[in-house]
Amino acid sequence: MGAKMFNYIAGDDGARDEAALEHKAGYLGIALGTLEAVRNVISDYHHALDKRQHGDIAAFKALDRIQTILGKPWVQGEELERRKKQTP
Repeated sequence: MGAKMFNYIAGDDGARDEAALEHKAGYLGIALGTLEAVRNVISDYHHALDKRQHGDIAAFKALDRIQTILGKPWVQGEELERRKKQTP
């Protein structure tokens, strides 16, 4: 979560009306739900390791689930192109 979004959720942006506060509460709920989902994936990963499952496979499954939770699946070449545009 970026600093701007954190400040928005934390209330450091000056918004004080009821609608703005309800909007922030919605974002906070999403952020906390996402964090909890990622924590569960990590717990599942640790459980797989404890059960002596193959570490690389368990890590791949965990990363795949985290990417799904965050809505950022790997698309071949997408990140490469994005970074090429940023490099002068």
